[in-house]
Amino acid sequence: MKLRSLFKYECLTIAKPLGIFYSILYGIVLAGYIVDMIVGNNSVFRFNGVEFSCVIFLCICASLGFSEDFRFLLQNGFTRNSIFCGTFMLYISLSFFMGAVDTLIAMLLNQLSGYRSLFHQLYGADHSIFLQWLLLSCFYFTVSAVSYLFRLLSDKMGHKLFLVLMIGLAVFFFIFVPYFISTVLSENAQLKVLDFFGFLAGFTKSSHIHFFNPILICIGISCIGFLPARFLLKKMELKQ
Repeated sequence: MKLRSLFKYECLTIAKPLGIFYSILYGIVLAGYIVDMIVGNNSVFRFNGVEFSCVIFLCICASLGFSEDFRFLLQNGFTRNSIFCGTFMLYISLSFFMGAVDTLIAMLLNQLSGYRSLFHQLYGADHSIFLQWLLLSCFYFTVSAVSYLFRLLSDKMGHKLFLVLMIGLAVFFFIFVPYFISTVLSENAQLKVLDFFGFLAGFTKSSHIHFFNPILICIGISCIGFLPARFLLKKMELKQ
């Protein structure tokens, strides 16, 4: 019963900012298409891949909503385990709900104006709406899991040390790794690296797409995010 109440509370807490976010996001998209129709069909104000904005929203929710809710729930008799379970349920529900909304709106915009979602840009349009929804929802859930873990790490380590860690990871993955691949590895090795990442994304040399691969990767990364997050939450101190 307590877990149900906690889940209901968290859903009600996120409902208002989610409604405001979607109103602003698709209001801007709609305004852009209207302006584009007025000034001419030149695609100057058209938008594609607005799902990136949803990723930012999920990151902000995981970051800003933790401290206040954590303190409030502990003070009202909820255990750390129930808080984690409620958060886990919230992110699953939120990810699959947002995945459904964005998939349906993307399909509608595609029919009306040729809008191209992230899924269409990566995999093309010749796939079922169920696959589009499932993959996008899994991706959103992965973003939520990683963002939640980062927020807990930030509180545990301290914001300054966490910032240093994030800068170090950014330098390693976005500067050192690309530099290493492009300068140290041979062309054959570089092609193998590209083939490997393509395989993780579901692409094969036969041009057949295996969607099981990216879905499995998303589930794996989500587990990597939530399992240590549960441990960190148990050790988290209640800050004033």
